[in-house]
Parts: sequence; C-alpha cells; structure tokens
Amino acid sequence: MDHPTCPVGTENPSEAERQTTFPSATPHWPALLLVGPTGAGKTPLGEELARRGLTGRRTVHFDFGAQLRQMVECPPPNLLAPPEILFLKDVLATGALLEDQHFPLAGKILRWFISRTQLGSGEWLILNGLPRHRGQAKAMEGLVSVAAVVELVCPAEVVLQRIQSNAGGDRAGRVDDDLPLVQRKLEIYHSRTRPLIDFYRELGTPVIPLNVGPATTAAELATTLEAHLHQVLGAPGNIEPAPKLWSLPNDQRALGELTFPEFFSR
Repeated sequence: MDHPTCPVGTENPSEAERQTTFPSATPHWPALLLVGPTGAGKTPLGEELARRGLTGRRTVHFDFGAQLRQMVECPPPNLLAPPEILFLKDVLATGALLEDQHFPLAGKILRWFISRTQLGSGEWLILNGLPRHRGQAKAMEGLVSVAAVVELVCPAEVVLQRIQSNAGGDRAGRVDDDLPLVQRKLEIYHSRTRPLIDFYRELGTPVIPLNVGPATTAAELATTLEAHLHQVLGAPGNIEPAPKLWSLPNDQRALGELTFPEFFSR
C-alpha cells in the first residue's frame, strides 16, 4: 500500500513555521458555518467559495475532515503528540464526533490552520465540519464569530445518490462511504449536528437553507449563497451578524422513515 504524499511544506517546515505563535483566542475572524449531512456538498462548496471569494473578500476554507486526515497521514511537526494522532485515527475510522473534553485538540488544529493560512481579521473563514454539536459551538465562541449559518438541505436518499455518482467530485479514495458508515453519519448528523441550527438561531445568527439535489453543483450553490448573503448582511463590507431572514423547512422526514436506494447496497 502506497503511503500518502504530504503536502509541500509539511515534511520540512522552516524554523519560523516550527515556532509559529498561534493567534490569540479573540473573535476576530468572521466565519460562515456550513451545516449539512455527509455527501451534501459542503467540501466542494467550501472549495468553490475559497476559489472565488465571498462578498468581495478573501475566503479560506477550513475543512475539518480533510484536516483530520492530514493530521493522521502527514502530521505537521511538533503540533500533535503520538497519542493524539492515534486518537484521530480512531475518530476517522468510526465516524465519531469529538466530544467536549476533546475540543482542545480540535481548537489546536483550527488555530494552526488560521496561522498557516495567514487569515486576516476582515477575511472570511468557512467552517466545514467544526463545530458539529452545541458543546463545540460554545467552545468556539472565543475564537471565531459565526456571522451566518448555511444549511445544505439534502434528504438521505439524495445523499446516497450524490455519493454513488460522486456529484461533488470529492468522494474518490474515501474509505468512509460504505453504507453502514454513511447511515451512522446521517444518524449522528440528525441527532447531534442539525440542532446547531436552533442554537445559532437563538443567538440571532441568520440561517440560510440551500436545497441540494442529486446533481446540484458547488458553483450553483455558491452563486445562490452570494445573493442571499448580500441580502442578510447588507453591503459587501458589512460582515457583522444580522437578524434572521430565513427559517428552515419543518417538513424534513425523520431518518427512520427513509428508504435507502437498493443500488447503493449492491
């Protein structure tokens, strides 16, 4: 089995990189939180937003899942201890969430990412995969300021169609797309992650639902989001939290009522 190739710069970092000082824990970074089930297209959307920018500002995509895989495959020197790397391997293998007691590990990875990407105080941070439950959201309040939540509304049967067809173009090589693990991820999403929407709504954070179909592209989602975000936040320079303009549909089918397509289990 071939070993993964580490991204340039992670194998032999400069002395300056080894001694990087993490940013202080103050909410200087306006963030946009992507929420949605596995396969809905969060990563392709985040990458598209990072490519084109958002509201005229530089945009950086923090894909927590991708960061975890990097930490396991090519850990940056001096960032994680061996037991932490072993723990993350287990998290990836089981699809588990990092609970409150493990948030310092997630926070360490996020701070490293912010420092590495040289994120400026007036630039967008796209959060994808973190936070994933209320405990994490509360722990992050001292580091980022979530200006809006974007929910990718994607029923389970559509999730499976998108994964099977690789609609987002991001599923190649994934070892966590077998049916039992996808089902587990969907169960965790509905029980632990989707309640984040109510958590942020209670704080007055705008929630923007985007419907995702079997063939919906990241470019389509990004264009729709840009238009909605301008309405929510006003002028491109205004990136402060604004009153909620959208509410989520209440007719979402419970996970237990969904029938998984037969083609996926062949």
